[in-house]
Amino acid sequence: MGIVGTRNAGTDTLLLSGASGGRVFNNSTDANGNVVSEFSNQVIGASASQVGNWVCTSGAYSGTRCSIQVKARNLCINVRDFGQVCGQVQAENTLHTNAVGQGDSGGPVEIVNAANTLQVWATGTNTAIDDTNTSTACTGYRPTGRVCAWRFYYEDIFSGMAGVGASGVVLG
Repeated sequence: MGIVGTRNAGTDTLLLSGASGGRVFNNSTDANGNVVSEFSNQVIGASASQVGNWVCTSGAYSGTRCSIQVKARNLCINVRDFGQVCGQVQAENTLHTNAVGQGDSGGPVEIVNAANTLQVWATGTNTAIDDTNTSTACTGYRPTGRVCAWRFYYEDIFSGMAGVGASGVVLG
């Protein structure tokens, strides 16, 4: 997709340099968690994460997951084998089904525009799952041993951009 221009381990973010189209890729899954269709959504801006917001994730392995609500923000967490990262948002799938899982790190967290569901606001990037008492069945790509959870943490879009010196998101 591009070359890493700036990396900030403290916020778990990378700034990629390269051409992009201002879109996020999403999909839908069937009752068994298998991907049935793929599509993209236009990014219309960035929106800070607020407690109570409803968000969706789009992970490389899990696919698009919604019914997720922001529960806390501005957290510092310890990520196994990595260390402490700050600026994190805690979110939970209110149905206690998969929100994200291993292999979804770095994927977008987005707020769907209620007035036009083909558009989204960028609100963050997936960082880590909380696999302590929140593990659940995975969706999408499910290799043996993969762990997924209904609670996870993501980097808020604005603290992530500040951490790598970015001034905005690419609009679609």
